[in-house]
Parts: sequence; C-alpha cells; structure tokens
Amino acid sequence: QNEEQNEEQNEEQNEEQNEEQNSQRDILEYSRKILREKYKNDNTFKKTYSLLSSYLKYSNLKQIDYISEYIDIVICHVLTSKKSKETQRKILYLLSLLFENQKLYENTYNKLIDNSKKLQKELIKRNQKNEPINKKEEKCIKTTLPDLRKNKINYKNINQDDLLYNLLIFQDETPRIDYNILKYNPAKDEGNYIKKINNKFYVIMNKYKTVGKYGVWKFKLNDNLSKYVQSYIKQKKLKKNDFLFLNKRKKPFLKNNFSEYIKRVFYKKIGKKININCLRKIKEIFLFHKNPKMLNKSLDYKNKFVINNFRHDINTAMLYYNKIF
Repeated sequence: QNEEQNEEQNEEQNEEQNEEQNSQRDILEYSRKILREKYKNDNTFKKTYSLLSSYLKYSNLKQIDYISEYIDIVICHVLTSKKSKETQRKILYLLSLLFENQKLYENTYNKLIDNSKKLQKELIKRNQKNEPINKKEEKCIKTTLPDLRKNKINYKNINQDDLLYNLLIFQDETPRIDYNILKYNPAKDEGNYIKKINNKFYVIMNKYKTVGKYGVWKFKLNDNLSKYVQSYIKQKKLKKNDFLFLNKRKKPFLKNNFSEYIKRVFYKKIGKKININCLRKIKEIFLFHKNPKMLNKSLDYKNKFVINNFRHDINTAMLYYNKIF
C-alpha cells in the first residue's frame, strides 16, 4: 500500500510539474507571438522578448489569468525591484501588451499602462532636471567630447584600434555598433561599407537599428578621417569587399563581441571602458544639448540635426540623451 501511495504521489507531482512547465511554455509562446506582431525589427524583438521572458521566469509568472488576478501585487513587485526606473517602465509596458485590446482584461491593461506612463513622466522630469538615470550613467557622461578629442589623429600609428577610435570620436555621425560589419568598397550596394566617391570617403549604412524609419544612412567623412582611412586601406592592402574590423580569428565581429571590443579600445586609449550608448550620449550632449549654436535654431532644424547625426528624433534626444553636468 505504501508503495502504491508513493507511486500515486510521484505521478501527481510529475503531472503538476508538467502542467507548470506547459503553462510557463504557453505564456512564453504567447509573449513571443504578441511581441513578434508588435516589433518587426529583429533586434528590437529579441531585446524586448528577452527582457519580458526573463522577468516572467524570474517572477515565476506562468498564467495570464494569474497575472490579471494579482495585478496589484505584480505591479508592486516590479516597482520595488532593484531594476532601473527605465527597465521597470519597459517591463510594465511589455506586460500591458499581453492584455491589450481584450475587454476581459481591460482593467489589468489600464493599471499596467498607467503605471508605465507614470514612470515615463518621472523619467522625463528627471531628464528635464538633467539628472542621470543611475550611477553608472553619471560616472560615464562626466567624460566630455573635448576630453576624448584631446588625442589627435596620429597618422603614423595606423592600426585597427585607432581606426575605430577615430571613426567614433572625430566624426559627428555616430552609429551604434553597426561598424562591426563595415566593409571596404563592396561590389553590391548592401550592408554597411566605406566607399570613395569623387575623391571623398563616404560611409553608407543599410543596416542599423532605425533604418526602417530613416532609410539608408550616408555621410561623408571629414578630411582628417579620410586621410587616415586612405592610409589604413593602403597599409592593410584592403581589397574590395574586405571587412575593416576583424577579431583575433580574422573574422568579422558579432555584435556583442564588437560592443566589448569598443570598450577595450577606449580603455586602451583613455583608461575608461566607455560603451557605445554612453559615447552617443557624450557626443549628443556636446554637439546638441550644450551647443550654443543650437539656441536660436528652429525645432525642425534641431530635429534634422539629431536625425542626421544619431538616427533618432528630437523627442528621443530630450528623453534619453539630455544629461548635462
């Protein structure tokens, strides 16, 4: 009898575990479906799904009905977590998408979206006061663009690290980590590449985060950078379609590895591990927010300037990049 009872208990436990695994799988699959419909850009989808699925797993949230029934507790859990305010806002917003346009869950959706908007307003106020979001950001953006430009371009020191540093520092246009697939003069107009046109070097970017909104990004390198790039191509004997940046295995960088490579280059050059997001903030603060030439410019001019140099609009600039010390 004891053996039979033990077997029954084990079967019940296994069934419960299977049900939990299935319910967890269901909510993750549902989340994937909703976010895939919402975000057509692959990178955006991957980031948002990674954030939401991680939170669902960490919080052991397995069913939509459970979240709805205990929505106040779920919201409290998010707001009291150690995550940054911006991450909290994103989680609440992503959770709200699971309940959007469903009358049965209208109250749940409203509570999630209302709290997400409250956090957004709080972040906007903080930005208007020029306060950093966290200590990491505060430490990072105390570095200024003039500090980074103290080290002038050294035409005698031709190497990959300096090429990357020079492109990111001495050119106003600043992509994210899209230089990882930068090629030299490819046969076809695709991907991201450098090409000489009418004796001037241009960067043409067909692949970057907001290409769907702003289209192909083409900009001319300044004369000093063009001179360095010309020397680099000559010294490295680059041929058509060669990648400009290669890892230790002589292969193009994956995005995550290129992000780490950028930090290593900056640490080598200035003794600080500056990532690309921080660098974009540093440059936008100096070129836009603290630029006295922008004071009397029209809103349309300012918006075009931000789009041309950073490929986001002025609203994004004011919300995320307006950090002045």
